[in-house]
Amino acid sequence: MLRLATSRTLILLSSFIVAALPTFAATTIFSENFSTNGTLNGMSPDVGGTWSGSSGLTVEDGVLDTALSNTPSPDSISASFTQALGSGEILGLSFITTETQGLFATNGYAGLTLYAGGTEYFFIGSPGLVDEWGITGTGLSASTQTFTPALTAEAQTVYFTYEYDTGDWSLNIGGENLNGTGVANLEIDSVGIVSDGYNIADIAISSIGLELIPIPEPGSYALLFAGGLLGLLVLRRRITK
Repeated sequence: MLRLATSRTLILLSSFIVAALPTFAATTIFSENFSTNGTLNGMSPDVGGTWSGSSGLTVEDGVLDTALSNTPSPDSISASFTQALGSGEILGLSFITTETQGLFATNGYAGLTLYAGGTEYFFIGSPGLVDEWGITGTGLSASTQTFTPALTAEAQTVYFTYEYDTGDWSLNIGGENLNGTGVANLEIDSVGIVSDGYNIADIAISSIGLELIPIPEPGSYALLFAGGLLGLLVLRRRITK
């Protein structure tokens, strides 16, 4: 009877610890699927603030292709998040590109950029003077980073993360990875699309998503370990009973 009571007590305590663990669900702070045709400037994304910038950038058939502006001058447009990145969080970015009707890059830049307080810190795309994917910006604490061998295909699925407290960042494009440690404590709060102009450098984007991912507190790891340890004790008592 004592063994049975002890096992039940351990099961209840283990269940309580697991139930007490916080959930680490990501929060969507920006989402855009370009579902409405027309001029992007002034449009509202699915989640986030209104797009503001170059009037020539146009959505057509679910894609924002900077080549449709059909102007040789640079294009730029941006929109804010519902909330900025902060301490204890990781920013997760994903976006999908297709073939542009212009040129992905010749002697210019075209891509997606991340801002904090109106200052550009990360640029992902063709970083200028090279016809390939890479990342640049003052948030890197390093020079422009590109892949080896070079990634040149326009149609890609892109993933980027940046940790507020450490400055650690990672970039995955087509299964290839770049990573490093840049400037910490950047309150990233908006996203932009930029290009050097039609037939100089263009990019076509079909979706953009950004999330804030909470980092578990050390105490949460301890609770999780304790819950697992109690579970093992329960299993051991059942086996030896």
